[in-house]
Amino acid sequence: MPKNQESMSLWDAISSEEERSSAGSGLHNLEVATVSEPVGPLSRAVASFDPGSGQRRGSFVDNSSGRKRRYGKQAPMMSSDDDGREIVMGPSYLRFLSLWGAVDPARPVKSMDHLFLQAGLLSKILRGHVVKLASLSNGMFKFQWFRNGFEEEATFESWKEVGVTHKDGRIGGVRWTAIKSIGRATEKVVRSYGGDVSRLVDVCRESIVFENVSDLTRCLQLICEDPDLEVLRVKNRLRRDFDPWSSCGYRNVSLNVRVITDITTKFGVDTHVCEVQLLLRSFALQKTAKSHKRYVQFRDFRGE
Repeated sequence: MPKNQESMSLWDAISSEEERSSAGSGLHNLEVATVSEPVGPLSRAVASFDPGSGQRRGSFVDNSSGRKRRYGKQAPMMSSDDDGREIVMGPSYLRFLSLWGAVDPARPVKSMDHLFLQAGLLSKILRGHVVKLASLSNGMFKFQWFRNGFEEEATFESWKEVGVTHKDGRIGGVRWTAIKSIGRATEKVVRSYGGDVSRLVDVCRESIVFENVSDLTRCLQLICEDPDLEVLRVKNRLRRDFDPWSSCGYRNVSLNVRVITDITTKFGVDTHVCEVQLLLRSFALQKTAKSHKRYVQFRDFRGE
């Protein structure tokens, strides 16, 4: 399939619906899954796994389904309960074994402190991923210039061209997206989520800006193909039938993802859900401090 045609097919796929979620309509930050006792018969996947094959973490193939699964260096034990649902167990029947990249739906995060601690640890890791994505898709970041200690007007610059640089006596760097403020997070949890902290999935977030839809689509494709990113939900506010009144005219493509790597697993943040916004430069130029304040007031009025 030609590259342009492949990109259009991907764009058509996300344009067909506002959001898709691998976890149903509810999206939550969850605790790491643990198991204590084996349940049910073993899957054929265990027998077919060669422990000497040297398969890297995240590349284990369950031959019963033909799909790649994200587990540790050893094969997980697979079984099914009475309802036919798949259960993942530790490779050695070890009690309370943490499963690499797995979450426990019965244990949502309940503490705001816990959530913000995860977000703080994950922030720089997510930043490294968005830099890589932007470099491969002509993405841009908000770039702040300073001259003689005074802040100048921000621009949107390609990471490949500037990074952090000196230019014509000026010093500049990327203005990264800050972690959501505790005040705003508290408002959202109480007003929109009935006190359920686990449903707050945009505490850790970053944005990438694009000049055109083709580059944005390319970045979306890279995210879907990245083995370290698990896409949980896509909100496509660029689709033709999207109601602009619902967002005060603001449009973007918003993805909720988990970053699942050796580092995030060691720090215990591989289950944290963060947000990556992909937006066009024409919309990013309208996103000023004053306009964002009005947008927040609009969301407050709607109780969101």
